[in-house]
Amino acid sequence: MKFSLITPYLPSEYDQLLALKTNLMAQTTTDFEWLIAGTLPIDLDQTEWQAPFTIRQVHPKASTVGAARNAAMAVAQGDWLVFVDCDDYLLPTALATVTALEDLKSTTFIDLNQYPTYEPHVSFVNSLTQTSATDTLPKWGGPKRQRLRNRSLNLPADLLTELPTTTPASSAVQNWLTHKYLLFTGEDRFEQFGRQAKITGKILNRQLVEQHHWQFDEANALYPDYHFLTQAMLATPTYLRLADPLYVRVKHNDPINQPSIHQLEDPHRWHHRLAAWQLALVDLPVGPLHVAFSRFTLDRLHRYLYQALATSSETTVADSPALMDQLHDYLQLVDPDALRELPHNSRQILRAIRRQPRVPQFQINVLVRLRQLNRVIRHRGRGITRLAYNWWFTKLPIKPRTILYESFLGRNFSDSPKAIYNYLEKNYPGRFHHVWVMNPGVSETPAGRPNTKVVKRFGWRYMYYLATAKFQVINMRQPKWFIKRPGTKFLATWHGTPLKHLVFDMDNVASANPLYKSIFYQQSRQWDYLVTANQFSVDVFEHAFMYPTDQMLPSGYPRGVSAQRYFECTR
Repeated sequence: MKFSLITPYLPSEYDQLLALKTNLMAQTTTDFEWLIAGTLPIDLDQTEWQAPFTIRQVHPKASTVGAARNAAMAVAQGDWLVFVDCDDYLLPTALATVTALEDLKSTTFIDLNQYPTYEPHVSFVNSLTQTSATDTLPKWGGPKRQRLRNRSLNLPADLLTELPTTTPASSAVQNWLTHKYLLFTGEDRFEQFGRQAKITGKILNRQLVEQHHWQFDEANALYPDYHFLTQAMLATPTYLRLADPLYVRVKHNDPINQPSIHQLEDPHRWHHRLAAWQLALVDLPVGPLHVAFSRFTLDRLHRYLYQALATSSETTVADSPALMDQLHDYLQLVDPDALRELPHNSRQILRAIRRQPRVPQFQINVLVRLRQLNRVIRHRGRGITRLAYNWWFTKLPIKPRTILYESFLGRNFSDSPKAIYNYLEKNYPGRFHHVWVMNPGVSETPAGRPNTKVVKRFGWRYMYYLATAKFQVINMRQPKWFIKRPGTKFLATWHGTPLKHLVFDMDNVASANPLYKSIFYQQSRQWDYLVTANQFSVDVFEHAFMYPTDQMLPSGYPRGVSAQRYFECTR
């Protein structure tokens, strides 16, 4: 058996492509060819590209992922096509495990079983070099599970001969013990539809693909896979998924500098998505697959579309009338029973669009508000003050002489915010209204001082002043849901000299929020000024925060210089 591994790539993904080549060299079989498809010419004669398997470069006519995959399929010579993205990885036994599967039919849809993680490739490679065990994945990344899952060991072949002879194992049992997999046929297969809706980590018979002339959608830059996948599912009655994940899907934790296709900010994203869904539905006959795909797509509409179209949303959706026309046409194709399965409010919205292609704005806004309220109820009231912040407090007038201070997330009364507060209180008594954010139990607070209030972090008064204060002085980061209102000023004083790697200088941030870099970037765009301690800090913050130097104040931290000098520098 021979495999053709198909990998599309962009010019910016050369390093990931080279890292994948190193990963493929660890495969326990070399009976495969690797087809890399992209517009960037690569000199495969270089030493770094030498490998014990064949590497061929394919140049597609268009720069889309669909065009790249089509070009690679056209020249593939292997018995099986394996779809691998350039930023993902295969465990060393992946291809050998598939080779060893008994009675594998050409009409089988094979799934290497994806293991999603935000960990960078370095963690993966290092984990593989530290142990030769192949029965479990490295203990990093991946989804968290609330319940433990029993997992069988991959027993070596020589141990199988030591099984009790009184109950000899059949060939099927032995195959399971060695190469664990799950088979799905009939309607049960489509209960696993979501797992089959991604082309990465999937294996299809090459002759089957050529026989049906399946192609990826070259015109759809974001969603080229749906028509190809649904047609493949239609022609393959059996879905085989390996029980243990052998395909590592590395999710991008830096959507600012290295976004994946699905992280690109595109106001036409929903247009691309609906076009792909409609193309797939048109060619699906009535039956279980049509129902499964209808449910899959309607679920995504139900979960994500309304928030994007809500009046309060920050998401930009281009050309709403055209989108409604697309949605109207798509809804004529979905299975009626699948539409009836949606919750009442969502079903009513989509039925209204199916009758007439226009945005039912009032119903959408109500549904989004009800979801937010329901989330608070499910968490027993937690988040009610944030809801009030978004719904009401941000609509109130700005208080032009109010300053909000926060130091180390309200844990103490200190640092540069304290120095600024003390200076203003001394030199401009009665001119400003000062509001300090403090957590309960802090020993030293400015409570009782003239024109000063102390509010509890995330309490009602905190939300009120966060929304209405004209000035915010904070030495860490504001909440990620903070809304910077027009006419207000945000002064970020930070809290130290950046001697360690920060934000965009970090490779692995999986210990924090996986989208930490994206969140930090959006937060820092709301800062009007960033106070820096020295030129060294200016240089570091420029690349670590990607913050513009013309908005930095190289005055030194107020806590470390005289307040008079600080204010002279910042005027």
